[in-house]
Amino acid sequence: MKRIFVCICLIMSLVVAKGQEKYAGCVIEQTTPGANNMVWENDSIKFTFSPTDLFWSIKIENKTKANVECDWDKTLFIRNKKSSGIVFDNTIRMQKDAPKGTSIIASGTEISKRIFPLENWWETGAYPVFKKKSIKKEGNMIIRLIFPIKYGDSIREYEFSFMVSVPQKK
Repeated sequence: MKRIFVCICLIMSLVVAKGQEKYAGCVIEQTTPGANNMVWENDSIKFTFSPTDLFWSIKIENKTKANVECDWDKTLFIRNKKSSGIVFDNTIRMQKDAPKGTSIIASGTEISKRIFPLENWWETGAYPVFKKKSIKKEGNMIIRLIFPIKYGDSIREYEFSFMVSVPQKK
C-alpha cells in the first residue's frame, strides 16, 4: 500500500511539473495552447524552448519537405506588453542594432539559437529578462515570443506565451 502511495505521489509530481522549468528562484511555465514540456509542434514545424533568466535557447525543427526561413529581424520578445526585437547571445554591443538576417532551415533539419530582448542590452551588457525580486514585487510576468516563418511565398507567425512566477512558500 505504501508503494502505491509513493508511486501516485511521484506521478502527480510529474504531472504538476509538466511544461514548467525552474530558474533563478522562479517558475517558468509555457502557457501556449497545445504546448507540452516546453515543446510545441504541428505537422510542419517543432519549437523547443529552454528559458533562463538571461538567454532563451530556441530550437526550430523543419518537418516539411521544403526549406523554410525564420526572419530574426521580425522576431519579437515581449515582456508584460513591452515589445522588443531580439539579440543573439554572441552579439557584441556595437552590433546590437545591426540586422540579424534570416536562417534557412533545410527540410528535416533544425537550428538552435540563444536569444534575449534587445531592450535588455545595457552599456554594461545583458540585463536579465526577469529577476525574482521584481516578480515578487510586481507580480507574475507574461513573456511572449513571436517567430515569423516563411513557407515559399507565405509567412506564418508562431506565437508562444510563458508565465514567470515565484513559487509560493507552503
